[in-house]
Amino acid sequence: MKKIILFLFLFFTFLYGRIIVSTYQGEIAYSTNGGRGFNFINSPAPFSFVSDITSDKNGNLYALTETGEIYKSTDNGVTWNWVQNLSLSDAVAVWVDASDRIYVLSRTGDLWTNYSGIWELKVNLGLSDFIEFIPNLNEGSFLAITESGDVVRVNVGATFSYSLISNCGFSNVVSGATSSNSVFIMTEEGDILKSTEGVNYSAIGSLSMFGMSRIIAVSGDSLYAIHETGDIARSLDGIVWSWRGSANQMTVKGLTSDKLASLGAQEYYFALDYNEEGIIIKFYGYERWKIYKNAGDGFNYLLTVKNRSSYIDKDVEGGKKYGYKIKAKGRWFGPLLIYYPERFRERIISFYPFLTHGDLNLILYIRNKGRKEIRVMNAEGRIVYTENVLLDRGRKKIEINVLGFKSGIYFVLFNKDKRKFLVMQK
Repeated sequence: MKKIILFLFLFFTFLYGRIIVSTYQGEIAYSTNGGRGFNFINSPAPFSFVSDITSDKNGNLYALTETGEIYKSTDNGVTWNWVQNLSLSDAVAVWVDASDRIYVLSRTGDLWTNYSGIWELKVNLGLSDFIEFIPNLNEGSFLAITESGDVVRVNVGATFSYSLISNCGFSNVVSGATSSNSVFIMTEEGDILKSTEGVNYSAIGSLSMFGMSRIIAVSGDSLYAIHETGDIARSLDGIVWSWRGSANQMTVKGLTSDKLASLGAQEYYFALDYNEEGIIIKFYGYERWKIYKNAGDGFNYLLTVKNRSSYIDKDVEGGKKYGYKIKAKGRWFGPLLIYYPERFRERIISFYPFLTHGDLNLILYIRNKGRKEIRVMNAEGRIVYTENVLLDRGRKKIEINVLGFKSGIYFVLFNKDKRKFLVMQK
């Protein structure tokens, strides 16, 4: 858990080449040389207890207080106008989309917005310890992240929905940004994580300094990160960082850009899952998409999906690996690989008795309803019994009458299973 600081927070944003800084008490400063030096604006802001600051597509500034008050500035932070008071106690993040709709997030996951023209509590995201939005100026969605590394995708298009899509694998997360259609996440220790689709993250670099606060992406695909003491670093790729300067203040918390990069993770989502029915292929971002499947013989066209975000491939076998690729509007996504567990393979669960002269009882696991073939083979390898039976899903009991069998060793065959039993006639 990050330590609680009672006296000073800094938040800054790039505004047409400016870095805008707000202290916890509401003092406003700016830099015109990439953070190497700052000048304070003399006129005091009409707020304090600032928890976040951001900017819209036109460069207007928005400040959020811990109690949910929202203020807007159209002159680089010189004057501020009151927008709304949400009467919160744990507001942590504010963001404005390309349609000038405002979103406010609380630490406990409450998402407030004027999406429909009036302010309302739209939803609780179902988690706690939220810290920040990862913004996206493309219409339709954005990400919200928690201190423990959970990544939640919020869809705000024709339908409003949210889903937990990932955990970055690190704790003490403090900030996230987008650049070059990639998602970057930073921890308090300065670890930098990257994902090209917002789901799978890998560590790519580190600022090697405890107390890092925020990371943003600015025009030109530059990343800027700031330490809680005001020291500012810059990177082009998230791997190599150089320190630029310092705001010479203590406990910096927030950071944003006026030109927010388009986010690849918000353009589409491609993931694989499974259940007893089969492998679930999840994909959204396009109304029409084609699935290509590799079952061990290369990728082959499977089918086209229209106006759906998932498809269950039931033609799979437990204990095997499968690969999938998606093609939508000429773009390829993937491939992704998945192992379909052995427990979903249609098989003989058990049989009894081992020595019989009347009936042999089989307990089968059936994954998909249909006609199933059960055979019995003698010790010489000749099939002496075949039965095709229509079976529903689940555990099923089958009885094979062996009264007509000669005494000897036999094998019952089902799917890939082969079980030996003995017949001893009286």
